[in-house]
Amino acid sequence: MDQKQKTHDKFIEFVITQKCNYKCEYCVEGNRDKGNLNEFNHASDKVVDEFIQLIRNLEGVWHISVLGGETLIHPRYMEVYQEIINNNHTTRLITNFSLPLEKYKELVDIAGDKLQILCASLHLSQVKSLDDFIEKADEFNKYKNSKTKFGVLSVLTEENFEILKEIKQRLAERSVNLGFQTYKVNQKEVFEYSDKIKEYFKQENRKVNPHGVLAQSTFGTICYSGYDGFIVLEDGQVMRCYNRSQELFTLGNIIGGNYKLFKKPIPCLAQKCNCPLFPSLNMLEYDNVDIELAKALVEFSQISKKAVSEINGLTGLNLKIKN
Repeated sequence: MDQKQKTHDKFIEFVITQKCNYKCEYCVEGNRDKGNLNEFNHASDKVVDEFIQLIRNLEGVWHISVLGGETLIHPRYMEVYQEIINNNHTTRLITNFSLPLEKYKELVDIAGDKLQILCASLHLSQVKSLDDFIEKADEFNKYKNSKTKFGVLSVLTEENFEILKEIKQRLAERSVNLGFQTYKVNQKEVFEYSDKIKEYFKQENRKVNPHGVLAQSTFGTICYSGYDGFIVLEDGQVMRCYNRSQELFTLGNIIGGNYKLFKKPIPCLAQKCNCPLFPSLNMLEYDNVDIELAKALVEFSQISKKAVSEINGLTGLNLKIKN
């Protein structure tokens, strides 16, 4: 892996919903209940309104990813999508591809080349007809803007390895790439695949962990998340990245504009990276490490939390650290 910092786009990921119409056995977001979509949260109208205002206030061009859950089942997704395009930003979409083909064609018609990526997730246990899925992928690939990258992604398990190889070949015959998504144990650690699968990836000149960061410590490595990139959850919470185990991962909430980004890039404060998003966007400076600053930030954050907790215990107040 090239360890040198490359240029990166400014990036926002908005989790507009946790609801999904599928119930995948390996879902990294947790178990889904097809019969009870209300079990998981949609972004409220308030959160969506605030996010739309955020889009309108952005300076320069940002790449904005909106996802779920299944993104397209949120009733206001198309409104957010239109705002992204109207304000001259670019976007991407990850979808389980379960809606009618005409809906995906509509996305192309609205965005043109501003839809930079559309990734269709293939879940073998959920699709009614594999042939229909492949045919839809073929038709969309022919319809999309020539500058839009389109591919299919499927979670690789020991059980589905052979059939996914066959599907990969069928899609390749239609000029559509099938990528393998690594399976995570307990939603964090990359699954230890068999030697057979490892050998396949070796022959294909690929890695099971393509960005190489999920198995190594990134503590102290300068990262642009929280500065040039951030995540907004369906409740409006703004996060530096998906690694909740580190200090200073939460930056506030978009409701009322109650959040602040870092004034400059700061070190990763997680002992181990389990969020490949920002490394994949070239936001980690692998040759720029400041362990002492990382330790100081962790210590300061922990001391601040302890002090506030002790004050609340002595006074009965409910003071909180302002982000």
